[in-house]
Amino acid sequence: MHSENTTGLVRDAGDVSPRLHALTSAFEHLGAAVLVTKGAPVRSPGPEIVYANAAFYRMTGYSPGEIIGRTPRILQGENTNRASLRRVREALERGEAVEAEMVNYRKDGSEFWVDMSLAPVFDKCDGKDGRGPEFWVSVQRETTRRKRAERELDALLAQYGTEMVAVLEPDGTPRYQSPAVGETLGYDHAEIVGEDYFTRVHPEDAGRLQEAIAGCLATPGESPPVEFRIRHADGTWRWFESRGNNLSDNPEVGAIVVRTRDVTDRREAEERLKETEEKYRTLVENVPGITYIEDGETAETLYDSPQIEEILGYERDTYKKDPLYFYKIMHPEDRDAALDELKTSQKDGTHSIMEYRVYAADGRLVWLRDEATVVEQGGRKNLRQGFLFDITERKRTEQQLRETEQRYRTLVEQIPAATYVQSVEHSGTLLYASPRIEDLLGYPPESFVESALWRDLLHPDDREAVLEEGRRADRTGERFKMEYRMVHRDGRTVWILDDAVLLHDAEGEPSYWHGIMYDVTGRKRAEAELRAREERFRSLVQNASDLIAIVGRDRRTLYLSPSFERVQGYNPDEHVGKVGFEAIHPEDLADVEAAFRELLREPEKSLRVEFRLRHRDGSWLHLEAIGKNLLDDPAVGGVVVNARDVTERRRAEQALKRSEDHLKSVTSAAPIILFALDREGTITLARGRGLEALGIKDDLVGQQIFEVYREFPAVLENVQRALAGEEVARTVEIGSFFFDARYSPVRDERGEVTGVIGVATDITERQKLERELEHRAFHDPLTGLANRALCMDRIEHALERARRRNAPVTLLFMDLDDFKVVNDSLGHTTGDELLVEVASRLRACVRPGDTLARLGGDEFVVLLEETDLDGAVRVTERISDALGAPFYLGEARYQRFVNVSVGITVARPSGQRAGDLLREADLAMYRAKEDGKAGYKVFDAEMGTRTLRRVELESDLRRGLENGEFELHYQPVVSLPEGRITGFEALVRWRHPERGLVSPAEFIGLMEKTGLIVPLGRWVLEEACRDLKRWQDARPERWPLEVCVNLSARQFRSPRLYSEVARTVERAGVRPETVNLEITESVAMSGATERETLKRLRELGVGLKIDDFGTGQSSLAYLKHLPVDALKICRIFAKDLARSATDREIVGAIVRLGHALGLRVIAEGVETPEQLEVFRQLGCDLAQGYLFSRPVPAADVLGLLAGNSVARSGS
Repeated sequence: MHSENTTGLVRDAGDVSPRLHALTSAFEHLGAAVLVTKGAPVRSPGPEIVYANAAFYRMTGYSPGEIIGRTPRILQGENTNRASLRRVREALERGEAVEAEMVNYRKDGSEFWVDMSLAPVFDKCDGKDGRGPEFWVSVQRETTRRKRAERELDALLAQYGTEMVAVLEPDGTPRYQSPAVGETLGYDHAEIVGEDYFTRVHPEDAGRLQEAIAGCLATPGESPPVEFRIRHADGTWRWFESRGNNLSDNPEVGAIVVRTRDVTDRREAEERLKETEEKYRTLVENVPGITYIEDGETAETLYDSPQIEEILGYERDTYKKDPLYFYKIMHPEDRDAALDELKTSQKDGTHSIMEYRVYAADGRLVWLRDEATVVEQGGRKNLRQGFLFDITERKRTEQQLRETEQRYRTLVEQIPAATYVQSVEHSGTLLYASPRIEDLLGYPPESFVESALWRDLLHPDDREAVLEEGRRADRTGERFKMEYRMVHRDGRTVWILDDAVLLHDAEGEPSYWHGIMYDVTGRKRAEAELRAREERFRSLVQNASDLIAIVGRDRRTLYLSPSFERVQGYNPDEHVGKVGFEAIHPEDLADVEAAFRELLREPEKSLRVEFRLRHRDGSWLHLEAIGKNLLDDPAVGGVVVNARDVTERRRAEQALKRSEDHLKSVTSAAPIILFALDREGTITLARGRGLEALGIKDDLVGQQIFEVYREFPAVLENVQRALAGEEVARTVEIGSFFFDARYSPVRDERGEVTGVIGVATDITERQKLERELEHRAFHDPLTGLANRALCMDRIEHALERARRRNAPVTLLFMDLDDFKVVNDSLGHTTGDELLVEVASRLRACVRPGDTLARLGGDEFVVLLEETDLDGAVRVTERISDALGAPFYLGEARYQRFVNVSVGITVARPSGQRAGDLLREADLAMYRAKEDGKAGYKVFDAEMGTRTLRRVELESDLRRGLENGEFELHYQPVVSLPEGRITGFEALVRWRHPERGLVSPAEFIGLMEKTGLIVPLGRWVLEEACRDLKRWQDARPERWPLEVCVNLSARQFRSPRLYSEVARTVERAGVRPETVNLEITESVAMSGATERETLKRLRELGVGLKIDDFGTGQSSLAYLKHLPVDALKICRIFAKDLARSATDREIVGAIVRLGHALGLRVIAEGVETPEQLEVFRQLGCDLAQGYLFSRPVPAADVLGLLAGNSVARSGS
């Protein structure tokens, strides 16, 4: 690759001695990489490379021009091992040779491992003149492949756990033996390292083992296992099983891996099994059944007990001659099921139980019960070991029992009621319920068996009485018969007639209750209805205001209702049996008698008559009576007369006539229309100011209403209904007017409709007001767009239509970016003006049928029906373009540009509600906000998952607060001038019950958003003050120890912060000056309210620190007036402090600024001695970081204080 000769390479390196030419001439053709550097001082920027051979360039990919004159640091990178670098540096300082294993980096960035030998080359004085080496020669051999193989092998060996593992070279030479070899064989590992432990193999097994090893060496991959014996350190022989894996072809391993495990216990168990097998064989052959062992794959019978000849009559050799003979003698109807069960058991290795029929040698059918288990025996797998029992007699008995039971069951189930059998010991527990019980109560019969369901379904009002009657029957043995209510499965009440008798066993002891439950709900309902009807009619007659009488054919009174006394003033009982016509006015008597005679001529005939009747006080009453001939009705046997006192009506008619003129004057002033029609629809009355509102000046009397209002079908429909005898009340629209109209039919004395009378009130203004209120209820008052309620309703309807039509529905959720800036800078009036203008532009971007809504604030929604995702994106782009044009706002015509973030979601085919769709679009909109605003995002399932995770995390946090899962760890703060611990910063940790200790980075942000940070911060302050008090009491001789607590922005702005801090400090019993509160730079600079809070806290005496100083936008004018006493330099400046001059200048400026303002300066994130030294040089007062100590639990703080070990380690 590189053809330059050594001389050329050295010449390019500058002025070097001829000694170097002689030194390098031998290196050029070496296989190893060689690098020669000048013998520069160690603390210089680095020794300069003056020579590299061709092997070096091949290994690194660099060219001479890229290497010569540079330092070896060009080869170092992120993973270069620092320990090796320190060893090399120390050797360079001493001028001694050194060997090291290094990770270097090629030109293309890839890393590689090398074994490096570094040696000094002195001048002719051999360094005795004290000038040090003239050159350093580094010889490097790449070991990357070996390192990878070692890693691969380590991973492979890790899989084998505690097994004995040996790694052999391809020629069989041992390369590695795991510690488990010595542990298993009882030897010290060092004693047998490098020894081939197969030399300890039992002589009888050595040949077989050597053959297995030879086979493994010759064949790649896994080799079959081999078992053999090895002598243990205690002298005993132990059995082992070895498996070899030939990985010689694997370039990352290149060896044979042998795994060996101790199987002594298994071999001994097998020997014991053989010894006992013969005992069990004798036992098995005496079992009253057939014992067998069968090969599950070939069906070959390996063993069957002699009982097979006794039960089936076949000789035992029959099954051995034909392995399938047993299945051939199976009943054809059982064979397939038995074979399927056999295959399933064989496949799953499960226990099987089968019952089937086989033909015996004499032709009879024998029922067998076959119980078998899949076992492994003598190295043979898939063996079925089982027992066959003759169950023919049991099957015959069961069949007879089923037939008998079926006969009785059929008989019982035909009974039109539910039968049951109930336990005597457990009242209410059914042992049996017939299927009819499901018709009765809605639950299947099995639900009642051995359960308390019957008791649970008893009606609450009847339950105690029923159970008490049951207990009484249990005590006395008397028949149980009772009507009570139960609750059906569908919730309705069912009336039950329960009739049960107690049956006894052969000894005369109570056995069980046998009962029948009848559904008597219909009967009970009919009885109740009959009682109600009788009571209703009795009440109706007894309390009717009308007079009801029954008159016989001879005109004698048979019955008078109680109202007779109220109407006529006489006791009804005084007139029953008398002729009642004497009290009729003489002028009306003839008409009444004529009507009565006409009624008597025809049964069921009815007549109406009006007459006067003398009251007990001598006055005359006007009665309107209807008589009906019910003489032939045996329940009545007379003429039924219903008479109504119409005296007041008569008087009212007269009064009505007198007030007619007055009514005319009233109607002419009120916005109403009084009207009357005859039966043909001719207007007989039309009066009122409402006619003027309609522009009607002519007299309508005499005109046909069907002509006058032919253009208003609703009016004519109401008239038709009223003429048909119906009372009608409707709101009708006539032109631009609305009337609340009521139509009442007018009847003559025979009850026939003779016309209609009505009134119509002008409600036009009220109707307009109602419509306006309705519009306001469903529209945004500022923009006139649909509001949330109307939007949700339309989304629901759109989803329903989409499901019916299988059409797409999309929803856009929009939020104006940085709208709050407009409100804060130009005022809410200007903000409202912007919203109105945005709404106007949005209207121009959507179709007339689309729904555009404002949900509140600066949130808008667009509902697009029959629009897919592509269409929705086009609408979104139209909206972005429309809103992209400048807005001119306010009287000053401020120019503003508006961006919008849009979330898009497409409705799924089914199962979604309006709230689901709106929530998905809202989530997508917030994702657009998070991705930089002024764009759109389409909802996907991952957004929902993240939201669910956030909800779950929030739920866990709330539970954690309630359950006390949070704890405090403390990081010491060290005084740099004195080198001692002055205090601790309290850092909260969450000990999750499942996830363990959780970093605050995972939950503080969410707690800030949800407000949970406030109660958490309150607890942190209280707990930190309690811990501080405990430490101060335990170490009273120490200097005043301080604790520092971080306040979140939300907690700091709480109006109760001052009182909570004061109360907490007082309760804990600590001095306020030993409690420090930390707030961020941005919170401290927020405004006057925040500065006032800081002032009050400072007056309380607590310390105040600005955290992460240098990352915000602090105003020096504000800073000098803030009542704080310390600044904490943000940890980002500590990271590169030792090597970044810029960071050192920034930190120095912060320190000088803090000291100029009289503030202490604290360094955060100190992790290295170099960083600590720079902070000391720059004048920092205090420091904290991992260099001193990681945060520790409260219980470990006193230990740190006892030795002040943290301060010493950082000094």
